Amino acid sequence: MVLCGFPTYVSKTLCKTYRRIQSEVAAEWPLFKEKWTIIVSGILFQFIHGFLTRTAHFLHAPRPLLHDVGFELVPEIGPENFFISEYLFFAIFIPCCIWTFHPFVCTKKQFYTVLLWCKVLTVFVICQTLRVLSFTATQLPGPAPHCRQGSPTAILKYTGLHDVLHLNAMHGCGDLIFSSHMTFILTVVITYSRYGTNLFFKHLSWLLSGVMSVLIVASRKHYTVDVVIAWYVVPLVYFFVEHKLEDCVGPRDLLERSLCDKVLPLHASPFHLSSQVQTPFEARISKHHAYNPVDQDFLARWTHGLKKVREVIRFQADNLPDEGHEPLKTKPVLGLELL
Repeated sequence: MVLCGFPTYVSKTLCKTYRRIQSEVAAEWPLFKEKWTIIVSGILFQFIHGFLTRTAHFLHAPRPLLHDVGFELVPEIGPENFFISEYLFFAIFIPCCIWTFHPFVCTKKQFYTVLLWCKVLTVFVICQTLRVLSFTATQLPGPAPHCRQGSPTAILKYTGLHDVLHLNAMHGCGDLIFSSHMTFILTVVITYSRYGTNLFFKHLSWLLSGVMSVLIVASRKHYTVDVVIAWYVVPLVYFFVEHKLEDCVGPRDLLERSLCDKVLPLHASPFHLSSQVQTPFEARISKHHAYNPVDQDFLARWTHGLKKVREVIRFQADNLPDEGHEPLKTKPVLGLELL
């Protein structure tokens, strides 16, 4: 298939990408029909969380700032540089979100996008629920310039429903414990560290997360304690979701259980074959094709063919000549020398 107006190599690449997207949609759609309630609920909860943070702004009362060691160590960058941490936030968060959809265009499949987002959104919801309980129970004076005493935006006055429904995450007050920015960043960074393949970008994402923590304190958007709490709450919640809620959000190991149990035939699954006798070649072929659901028929044919070849080799070994004759020599075919 050649597309008009494009060079041959571009046309072939586009056709391969289109077929890849088709195959991934066919593989992901059954999972989405099964898990759509988790995804939709997680997205809707983001609006609920925004509404509750807006409510916290109505409850906020400007008072003198609390003593913070982080404020003494990190100088304030000023209102003119207030958005530096926001730029860094989007520079980390958006690429990680785009990366979760790379199985639709890349040949090497590491996870199911639907199951991955079920896990990520579940972590978001649990962390945001803990966050809402924290800043509702204890109202701290906002350290941001627009939340301090004398600022006209420090206290909101209710004039209509639009004041409540107007979501402004960048200029909120009162929703401090713990940092929402670090909740989002740490969740996606942990996810990439768990399922990503590029070691350089893993180290870079953690480095940028640390830089963003310092910038949040420097811009006085949060107290240092808000950032510190996020650094240990989010990993603990992620661990809890991954190991205790696997029946709700998906299998614990997406790479092995999801791809094998939900895509590959049960008898050809490397996860289930682990308790059976496998030759090194069978294990290598099974592991390779477990990453690509398009090759499940190919893997089934290979498994059947390997069994037939092994039967032939055993038959030849059982019918070797008696002593005094040279043993029968066979040539390895298609890498079956490892059998």
